[in-house]
Amino acid sequence: MAEVVRVVHALDTISMLGGGVAEAVRGLCLALVAKGADVRVVAGRDVRSEEDLPRWAGVPVTLVEPRGKIDALTGASFAAAVRAAAPELLHIHGVWGPASRASVRLLAEAIVVLSPHGMFDAWAMRRSRIKKRLSAWVWERHLLRHARLFHALCVPEVDSIRAIHARAAIVTIPNGVTLPKLDSAPDVDATRATLLFLGRLHPKKGVGELIAGWALLPPTLRASWRLVIAGWDELGLLQDLAAQAETLGVAGEMHFPGPVLGAAKDALFRSAAAFILPSYSEGLPLSVLEAWSYALPVFITEACNLPIGFERNAAFRVTTAPGEIAAALAARLSDPAALAAAGYAGRKLAERDYSWESVAEAMLTAYAELRFTKS
Repeated sequence: MAEVVRVVHALDTISMLGGGVAEAVRGLCLALVAKGADVRVVAGRDVRSEEDLPRWAGVPVTLVEPRGKIDALTGASFAAAVRAAAPELLHIHGVWGPASRASVRLLAEAIVVLSPHGMFDAWAMRRSRIKKRLSAWVWERHLLRHARLFHALCVPEVDSIRAIHARAAIVTIPNGVTLPKLDSAPDVDATRATLLFLGRLHPKKGVGELIAGWALLPPTLRASWRLVIAGWDELGLLQDLAAQAETLGVAGEMHFPGPVLGAAKDALFRSAAAFILPSYSEGLPLSVLEAWSYALPVFITEACNLPIGFERNAAFRVTTAPGEIAAALAARLSDPAALAAAGYAGRKLAERDYSWESVAEAMLTAYAELRFTKS
């Protein structure tokens, strides 16, 4: 039987500072290891790395500390750490960061798979456009030319990859999710149901628009619900978001618990009655898959790249316009039967299409089809 060769996964950070990318790579690597794959991870070190490292138990991880600003920019130490891990296949996650910059030094030493994780999306490409064009000229254009396989999370990401590399070889494999047991009754607030947002506090997530939309809901509906906005304050937006809620007179109806992981995140999902992600740009949001795994109805934009949710009646469509967010919420939050049906459909969708086991199997097949096997 063929043995899969060593695969080194390179990403900018393994910590919560990496948001959904770090979570997705962690889930993939743990699932690959469970299937007997020879996996290593190389990532940059940051202020959260040591604290979050135990969550990667079972996967060998090397954390790289750059030696000064030039080293951080060029990725020399990062490349050396990858080289020491002896990859035969190098799987790079994300672009515009140290992992992709370092890879330019390694293109002749390992065959490369690139997962952009939504970073070639049109909305993402418009942000810091000049810096990205400069970075692409110096580093990423070499990576794009030499990558043997591009990994897209969804059909729209295939289109975004084709827009910058028309001849790219692309495999489409979604993110996965660990399915929790739902035997016990959820620990819910008997007086107010929870609408949950969980993700980085970043402009692309539409959190400010969500707060504005919430304030437009009828007071009678807001009296029976509360909005929980959980996640890492990546850019220092929390103070402004809290001030916005105060100005709109809805601060008492909201809670900002900060970043949640492990048991705390499990408890938060179990306490929620619905989930929302009014995002401008995503690859394939892991938080939505997690919400479905907890049988939660979800409110998502088209930019979440999960049209199957609408097709299977597991999701309600919203936009990033506060008035339209309010209209969608008002129409559904007062309809328990519709919420329950969508939650049930979401759980079935997570079970059938988004288990980490099936995702890992598909990824191993993609690796093997690139002839990365030992006889």
